[in-house]
Amino acid sequence: MKKLYVFLLFALAFALPFSVNSQEETLELNLTRDWGYGGFAGEIQGKFSLRASGSDNLIEVRFMIDDAVVATDTEPPFNYQFETGQYLSGSHTLTAVGILSDGSQIMGAEYKRVFLSAEEARKATLELMVPLLAGVGGIIILAMVGSLVMARRNPYQFKHYGMAGGAVCPRCQLPFSRSMLAPNMIIGKLERCPHCGKWSIVRGATPQELEAAEKRYSEGETKVELDSNAQARQLKKSLDDTKYE
Repeated sequence: MKKLYVFLLFALAFALPFSVNSQEETLELNLTRDWGYGGFAGEIQGKFSLRASGSDNLIEVRFMIDDAVVATDTEPPFNYQFETGQYLSGSHTLTAVGILSDGSQIMGAEYKRVFLSAEEARKATLELMVPLLAGVGGIIILAMVGSLVMARRNPYQFKHYGMAGGAVCPRCQLPFSRSMLAPNMIIGKLERCPHCGKWSIVRGATPQELEAAEKRYSEGETKVELDSNAQARQLKKSLDDTKYE
C-alpha cells in the first residue's frame, strides 16, 4: 500500500507540469482601429484589424465573424484587415481560432461590436463633437474673462514677469506678462496685450526678445513723457499770452 502511495505521488509530480503547460497555450487576439470611427458602446465604422499571436508552435489562425471563417493566415504576423462596410450594419462577434503544430486548437478572445454605416458614424461623431466643442468654447471664454480680470488687477510692471513668463505683442511689439489663467492654444496662450488692447496667441518670449521689447517700451515711455512736458510748456505759454491780452 505504501509503495502504491509513493508511485501515485511520483506520477502526479510528473503529470502536473504537462497539465500546466497545456493550459499556458493561449491565442492573444487584439482588435485595433486603422482608420475610422470608434465610439462608445462598442460602435465602430471604418477600417480595422484583428491581430493574433501565440507560441512558436502556432501554425495557422482562422479569423471569424459571427462564427463564419472570413480569413485564414498561415504565416506570422497573423493579421486580418477588414472594413465594416463589407458587412451588414448591426451587432457582430469577432474572434479567431489558432491551430497548433500538433493539430490542437486554441480560441482567442471574443469582441462584440456594432458595425455602423457611414451615415450613422457621421451622426454619432457630431453627437460627440458638438458637446465637446461647446465645453471647450465655454472653458476658453471663462479663461479669457479670468485673464482680463487678472490683467486689470495686476497691470504690467516693467521687467517683472510671472510664473507663465513674458511675451511680446505681435502687433505693438511691447512686452507684457502672460497670465496663468489664459487659455492654452497649443502653439501659445491666447492673451490680450495691456498696451494696445489686441488679442493674439503668444508664446513665451526669449530673454533676448524681452530685452529688445523692453528697450522699445522704455523709449516709448520717454517719448510720451517728453511730449507731455512739451504740451505743458505750450499750455503755460498760451496762458501767459492770454494774461497780457
